[in-house]
Amino acid sequence: DDLACYRFLEGLKSQEGFQCPKCGNSKCSAGAQKFSKRCTRCGYNESITANTLFQGVKFPITKAFYIAYIKVSGKSGTTLESISDQLDLRLNTVWAFKQKIKERIDKRKSVESWEDIVLDQKKGRSKETSDFSVFNVLNKSSDLD
Repeated sequence: DDLACYRFLEGLKSQEGFQCPKCGNSKCSAGAQKFSKRCTRCGYNESITANTLFQGVKFPITKAFYIAYIKVSGKSGTTLESISDQLDLRLNTVWAFKQKIKERIDKRKSVESWEDIVLDQKKGRSKETSDFSVFNVLNKSSDLD
């Protein structure tokens, strides 16, 4: 479900710590929307999907997680058409998101885990593994509609 996906992102982002992209402040409070953060200095609101692979996605996040998992895990036999039909998304939407994932993978020198492509790459980013697993998120997301 959406909540599990947002909690997964929250867990990954909390490992990195908050840094305001506008003023560089590292202190934040709860933002205007659920899971968002608000800079205590300049008031900038950052959504949970900001600076992640899922930023700007216009379709349900559970479907985006599923497409990302399929692409990264290298599941053979999954065509654009089959994913499009299964998730009830347009073929171009699936293609465009898979391209975004491919570009992320190509930018990284190595992708050791699924979590490596989720967050935007930052200088000095920690390589610690998360207590959150994509498998746990996908198991909780039994309904992709």
